[in-house]
Amino acid sequence: MLNNLLNNIKSNTLVFLCLIAVFQVFIYRFFIFNLFSTWQELLLGIGVSIFLIINILIINSIDRQSHLSTGNSYLVFFVIIFTSFFPVVYYDIKIMIASTLSLLIFKKLLYADYSQDARLAFFDTSILSVIALLFYDYALINFFLIWLSILLYGNKVYRNLLIPFVGILTVFILLFAITIPFNLSDELLNLFEIKVFFSINNYLNKNFIPIILIILINLSITSWCLWKRYKRKISQFLIFITILGFIAIIFSQQKDVSTMMFLTLPTSVSMVVMLENSKKWLKESILWLLIAVSFCIFYYNLII
Repeated sequence: MLNNLLNNIKSNTLVFLCLIAVFQVFIYRFFIFNLFSTWQELLLGIGVSIFLIINILIINSIDRQSHLSTGNSYLVFFVIIFTSFFPVVYYDIKIMIASTLSLLIFKKLLYADYSQDARLAFFDTSILSVIALLFYDYALINFFLIWLSILLYGNKVYRNLLIPFVGILTVFILLFAITIPFNLSDELLNLFEIKVFFSINNYLNKNFIPIILIILINLSITSWCLWKRYKRKISQFLIFITILGFIAIIFSQQKDVSTMMFLTLPTSVSMVVMLENSKKWLKESILWLLIAVSFCIFYYNLII
């Protein structure tokens, strides 16, 4: 039944999945985070929902342009489910904004015309990366993705490696021009503080279980699935995101946020590849199993 629902790319299926995602946002904000007492909290919930929908539309666009799935909506479904494994993203709108900016960076780098002059794409993504840093410190990882893209796809024009620094300088000049008259320059610098947090005890926390699940899926099937199925550029790009995501998870304080931001998309693509090559009964079982895991995570957050 669920497999039949997702086994198409009709717009009404996408709308239905978006409504499910919005429902998850408000369920968590109301019952887990108790964010429903003021109109400001309601507006923030609407804002989180809007950015989540934008994320879904970006991913759906990548899916359609790169043919990551064949005539189905599995990818969007997996992204929504895996996002629900990390409910903190429903709490803080800044995380969702950083996630949206990161997806825009992924898409722009993936579809940049590297046969021509791609400097504008590198500059634009550098600007977006600095802005994302305002909302989440380990959005810094996006710069490494830009430099990898320049090295691998930038026609060996190595001076383009300086472009991200130009983007950083441009944004900093604009931000300081705005904040210095109001004596807010110190507060601005604090927003760009990168905190390294590595503790083995953090990995023994029960809240880390969904992260371990995502990591195991990546370690077991991501590389094999992506190299086997897609064109070399797309495969490399998604695997680079995965590797950089692992680095962010190791050193960031909010490991669940880093997992959601950098591993959700490649993990979802891997699951699509695996599901499309499975029998119908197995497809149905996997889909319902992931929904059950999502419900278990919700129940766990509800009782703690």
